[in-house]
This record gives sequence, structure tokens and C-alpha cells, in this order.
Amino acid sequence: MPQADVVEHLRKSEYDGILAQLDHDGPILDYCRSAKEPVVDLVEAHPELNIPRVILDEAAIGRMVGEHFVERGFRHFAFCSAYDHYALAGRLQGFRDVVEPGSESFHVIESRPGNLAAIPGPDAIAQELQALPLPLAVMALDDASSQLVVDACEMAGLLVPEQVAVAGCNNDEHCEACKIRLSSVVLDPARQVTEAAGLLGRLMDGEPPPDEPIRIPPVALAVRESSDIFAVENVAVARAVQHIIQRWREPGLCVDDVAAVVGFSRSHIEGLFRRYLDSGVAEYIRNMRIQQLRNLLQKESWPIKRFAEYGGFVDAAHFSKVFKKSTGLSPSAWRKEHRERDSQDTDK
Repeated sequence: MPQADVVEHLRKSEYDGILAQLDHDGPILDYCRSAKEPVVDLVEAHPELNIPRVILDEAAIGRMVGEHFVERGFRHFAFCSAYDHYALAGRLQGFRDVVEPGSESFHVIESRPGNLAAIPGPDAIAQELQALPLPLAVMALDDASSQLVVDACEMAGLLVPEQVAVAGCNNDEHCEACKIRLSSVVLDPARQVTEAAGLLGRLMDGEPPPDEPIRIPPVALAVRESSDIFAVENVAVARAVQHIIQRWREPGLCVDDVAAVVGFSRSHIEGLFRRYLDSGVAEYIRNMRIQQLRNLLQKESWPIKRFAEYGGFVDAAHFSKVFKKSTGLSPSAWRKEHRERDSQDTDK
């Protein structure tokens, strides 16, 4: 329905409040500026307006992606948007706050038209990506921007995620359907609408508006192929690490299996691992298993035998021996110590 028709309908109707998404200029925005009834806005496209808001926490979205990339060992970062958008500044700032302090480089890719409707082709972005250091982690404003970055990488001859890892936001349906499945931040629109309706109800009851917008945090980052990798300068090692991440639970995973994936001899892949990761392949697999099982020990109350089976160990005795060599404690003792520590932290 045209905005003018919506406004005309409002003028002829009886209502006690307005829940709006004021992301465009026009008659609806003008009407809400001077509305006598309470108005709650779902976006912050017009921060100059003194209107109560329940909005997404854009900075938290950026921080969530930044933390994911930092945990994966990246040191070079970029932010890319396919178009101008009211969420851009907040997501960029949140991302920058997390990654820039420990980064070796940070870039903002601005090859985009200056309006909401137009989305550029990948050509200009491909040129910018070719000039940036690798391995590179790119946060995209949203999933459309993520796909644009992936297309630009293909045009530039860059591998995703081995050379360029990409994560976006909105977790649209096409994230799973893409040739390279896209990592994306999962949002909580249902909570946003519920909170907004609650605020509107309180305003209609005469309560004063809050001093600041109510910000709804993101739910999680859905990690898929486009960013599911650890940063390694050598592409073959990056592919080998990705294979280990995906297969670490398999009892048969070994050096020969990893070497076959990248098409190298056992001795060559061993040499590359020691050069870039300061670790042999078998040692890396073992450490990956211990790291993953340490996390599970804090969450699950399984018997030790089940942890051993889950993590690809021969039996509970073998798992316990390897775990104690790595951590200095048996799995049972480590779980007891860390659960007591977590309990003490909770009580403080």
C-alpha cells in the first residue's frame, strides 16, 4: 500500500499507539513526527527523532562476528557493505572494536552505490580484495553483501574460506542454499516485536519513555563453510586444518588421511604443519580432540568412556592418558576442578 494511503487510513481510524519501522523518508515518517499517540520505532534510521525505540543491537552483531574471527586466529580484517544502510555504522563499529586492537590491518570496502536500491556487481570489490593481505576475514553487512564478497573472491581467484573467510547477518534461507554456504548472525525479530509491543503498551498506559533505545542482542552466529576455518597463510595447510576440524571425531583420522586430502606426501604435509603451525599433524589432531572434549567436559555429565568414544579415542584409558599428558589432570579431575570454579564465579 502506498505511504500516502497508509497515512490517510491512520487519519480516519481510531487507535491508541503506533508500532512503526521508520526506515524511509515519506508521509508515514512525517505523520509519526507529529502524532499525538505514542509511537515506538523498530529501527534507528532517523536517530534525530525523539521517538522511543526497540532496535537490534547493531554493535553487538559486529562484536559477535569479530570474536568469531579473532578466535579463528585472523590478523587481517575487512568490512564490506553492498549498499548504504542505517545498520552499517553500528555493525562496523562493533566489529572494529573487537578486531582492530590485535590486528595487523583493517580495511573498509566501500565499492557500493550510494542508495538502498542499487547493489553493485562484484568487479570493484574483487579489485579491492586482490590488493589486501591474506588470509583475510571479511564481515559483510548482511547476507546479500556476503554473497557479493564470495562472488568477488571467485572473480579474483581467491579461495573461500581458505584465503578469504566471510560472515554476514540475518541468516536468510539462501545461506544454506549457496554453492559455498554462508556463515551468518542469527537475529531475534520475535523478541524485538514482543519487547516493542510491551513498551508501546506501557506508553499508552502513561508511563514515561525510556531514556535510551532498548537494544535486542543477536542470538548466535551460524557458522558455515564461508568462515569455518582457522587462519593459516599456506592454502594447503588451511585446507588440511579445515579437514581436521570437520573430521576430528573420526577414529581413523590420521596423517595419511590429511595428506591425501591436500594431495601431498606425508613428509611434505608434516613439514608444512611444522613450518606454519609449529606442530606435527598427529599432534594437531590430538590437540584438537582434547580442546573439543575439554569444552564438552564442562557441559556434559557423561561417563568418561562416552567422551572417549565421542572424540575418536580407542578407549577410556587411552583418552585419560592423552588428556592428562595435555592438561596435567585426568578428565574426571579436570571436570571437577572447572565445575567448582564455574560455581564459585556464579556465586560471586
